[in-house]
Amino acid sequence: MNEPKQSFFERMEGDAFFRGKRQAAVAPESGTVIRQEVEERVRRVEKSPRRQKITKHLQKQLEFTEQHVPELLAEIRGIAEGFELGWHDLFLSLHFRVLEGLDGCSSWAAVHPEFGALVGKNRDFQGTHLELQRVWLHSDPAWKGRTILCVGSLGAPSAFSSGINSNGFCLVDTNIGTTDLGIGILRYFLMPHLLSRCDSVAEALEEIKCFKHAGGGSLILADAQGTLAAVELGHSSIAAEKSSPWIARTNHFLSPDLSIHQISSPEHLQESSQRLAFLKEQIASLFPVSLKKAQKILSTHSERANLCRHAEKESSGTISSGIYLCSRGSLYFAKGNPCQTSWSCFLTDLKSSP
Repeated sequence: MNEPKQSFFERMEGDAFFRGKRQAAVAPESGTVIRQEVEERVRRVEKSPRRQKITKHLQKQLEFTEQHVPELLAEIRGIAEGFELGWHDLFLSLHFRVLEGLDGCSSWAAVHPEFGALVGKNRDFQGTHLELQRVWLHSDPAWKGRTILCVGSLGAPSAFSSGINSNGFCLVDTNIGTTDLGIGILRYFLMPHLLSRCDSVAEALEEIKCFKHAGGGSLILADAQGTLAAVELGHSSIAAEKSSPWIARTNHFLSPDLSIHQISSPEHLQESSQRLAFLKEQIASLFPVSLKKAQKILSTHSERANLCRHAEKESSGTISSGIYLCSRGSLYFAKGNPCQTSWSCFLTDLKSSP
């Protein structure tokens, strides 16, 4: 198979700093938007009455990150240097994002007889990230031969939304706001860390338990053996659920211990709950889920709930859809609303056939 030529695909090879800095080399035209986004968050913190408290918290977060995942800090420094940003400002911006609740997302995984597991995600975000998002194929000498195929955004670490490594371990996330925040690993740093080190759900669950977490969001995990799990992340506690033959999450916690800390308006909670119920019904009715059925699920609209969400005014909408086939190490990707666009195939090993 020839290497994909789509403008939103890039190969990123080298150490963490180099891969981070290369973002600006492949998309220098995006620097203005990225700088504006980061600078706006910095200004909001500077104007906040809680500025001193936030600054102290971020300093402790920086120390934690440097101790536990220094490679992610190196990637942040590389991104910042490439786009002519202060790396402390970028670090602040990524942490501030978890409080904003801009992105939504519907994520799920199902056991598959051929692929081990099939994993789907609709990435819901405000419109600026439609053009910032990329499909990356990352490789790093420190990863012992692994490559990571992921969906991310310019100005952020590699697996900012989802990813799969060349041994078939896959993860996708959803955003969930929480007041249960503290010093620990940020979800956006945890995701590439897991993909670079773990080859199975069991390994990832053990690695997750080793950390204190900053709090917020959920992960769906799957592997080439067909093992599935969901992990909901708080600072004081996490909740892990292993399930078969499928599992799903949207934008609210299911664990009672975590849901009491959730930041959510009644309208948001109702929408997320209805979307999750509808997603589960779709998976159950179409199980076993083939690639074509997965594409249908992600493209679905109904009066009850929309899995493919079209942005209105300032609302969040679906900016891409991804379907990962674990044992093949492949991604089928639709940029924009999946009901309106074509699908492209990408591989962790570009010498393989899809």
